[in-house]
Amino acid sequence: KSNTKSNTKSNTKSNTKSNTKSNTKSNTKSNTKSNTDRNARSNARTASINTHRNNHARRSSATERSSRESRDNQHS
Repeated sequence: KSNTKSNTKSNTKSNTKSNTKSNTKSNTKSNTKSNTDRNARSNARTASINTHRNNHARRSSATERSSRESRDNQHS
């Protein structure tokens, strides 16, 4: 009886510790992946917005330049 009780307690404690460590490791890995995916999506969105802004800025300055040139040509 004494041995059984002692072994059970010892094993339970040992298993709990082992499982906690295993679960923590597993959760960390899962959270890291989730954050990586979230960051990738966020970066893609930012890149897309910046590309749109840059394209618009280029288009607008090209439009202004051509209208300025046509005005200059009319005066000459």
